[in-house]
Amino acid sequence: MISYDAQSLKQLAVFNTSPTGMAASIWQSGQGPAADAKGNIYFVTGNGSWDGTQNFSESFIKLDSRLNLLDWFTPTNHLALDNKDDDINSSGPMLVPETTLVMDAGKSGALYLVDTKHMGHLGDENAVQGFPISTSHVHSIAYWNSAHNGPMIYLWGQKDQLRVYKFKDGKLETTPFTILPEVNGGHPGAMVSISANGNKDGILWAALQASGDAWHESRPGILHAYSADDVHHELWNSLQNAARDDCNNYSKMAPPTIANGKVYLASFGEKNIGTGRLCVYGLLPDGGPPLAPANLTANAGDAEVTLSWSLSPAARTYNVKRSSAQNALFSTIASGLTSPGFVDESAINGRTYFYAVSAANSNGESANSAQVNATPLRPGQIIKKAH
Repeated sequence: MISYDAQSLKQLAVFNTSPTGMAASIWQSGQGPAADAKGNIYFVTGNGSWDGTQNFSESFIKLDSRLNLLDWFTPTNHLALDNKDDDINSSGPMLVPETTLVMDAGKSGALYLVDTKHMGHLGDENAVQGFPISTSHVHSIAYWNSAHNGPMIYLWGQKDQLRVYKFKDGKLETTPFTILPEVNGGHPGAMVSISANGNKDGILWAALQASGDAWHESRPGILHAYSADDVHHELWNSLQNAARDDCNNYSKMAPPTIANGKVYLASFGEKNIGTGRLCVYGLLPDGGPPLAPANLTANAGDAEVTLSWSLSPAARTYNVKRSSAQNALFSTIASGLTSPGFVDESAINGRTYFYAVSAANSNGESANSAQVNATPLRPGQIIKKAH
């Protein structure tokens, strides 16, 4: 970990988790460190070298803002975790609000709850709590203090069910408060986030692979929205209206981000490379899809066709579609257009093309407009018709 001056970007300090060893990375499934009100920094390391003096694999670490080591905790079985590549830091640290506790869960499915005032160094007996919270990897944990149910955490581990645990007397109850019956298909499980109006109206957002295992390949993704007070009540998911809401292939380790009344989700898009996207979800406006565009015209030129149409009320974007025969199946050649015009520069001289345009907004896509056709020609070209 390296600190820099915020103004000059001058390097100020470095903390190396394994200066005389190897690895012990601050992996945390891509999640950042945590920081308390005093500016102390918390992170958890993965497998590597450990000696309890300089090298700290499989450990909770507490630093001050100058990156001086203040305290640490390492579980009893750290050597076994190293040998199995069972990093304890796959969820990343979470400071539990209104307590002095920090928690983290790892690839083995075990969770540790540690007191930041006295982390205790080596040994499970020094943790406030440690127990198996999932059957496999845990890559994300969300916390919410519900007015109805009290403080709870949410996780959906790899090849496991969505689980909710409640806090009681400063510890987690080891029996889940709620478990959903659905088991996800494999790696990495869900990345979870909470949106709420304080301690009311909580929504649990869970992004994960819709099927299969995403360890070595991109898999179709799905974003779920559940009532955070009762996760048996699914409010919505991104495949209910896939034509409108599907974000395509799941980007693992990318949690849903909530800001300004919207939910932001990254994905790989339709392919492994080159089609990445950011999907933005929010409340839909009242009403239905826009009306089909009217007054579509097509003017042929040299190897191009210029299309124009009238604005459709309530439309956000337009799609242009083309076919090579009247009333044949259309292919979309342009989408996301924000103005009522388009030039088809892929047209070939001498061929007749048929066009239609549709309008779209957050509530869906309109029907197609009336068809028009045009035949592009080079200057002076005449099409001979058979008699």
